[in-house]
Amino acid sequence: MIKVKINDIVVGSILLFFLGGIYYLANDSTKSTNAIINSRVKGLYRDRSNHGQGTILMSDGKKIPIRDDFYYKIKIGDSLVKEKGKLTLKVIRKDSIFNFNLDNDNATQ
Repeated sequence: MIKVKINDIVVGSILLFFLGGIYYLANDSTKSTNAIINSRVKGLYRDRSNHGQGTILMSDGKKIPIRDDFYYKIKIGDSLVKEKGKLTLKVIRKDSIFNFNLDNDNATQ
């Protein structure tokens, strides 16, 4: 009788963990699609409290964690534009404009 209850608890916990993971992945993928960015880069830093994650500090006060391949290409003073529902981040500099495809690791210029 006790073994049956323990098995039910273990199976229930595994099921909750699995469903929670699916929910997290589903919501995480829509965040980058629905985000809107229209601001200038004020600073770049490594967030030590988040495992050294590259982070952009925007002029409007937002902090945006980014992948390393973007971190090394973004410069202070760049303007970033991302429209809702799009997976392209436009970077505008004095001398150039280029796009990062947020859907994969390739940046197009």
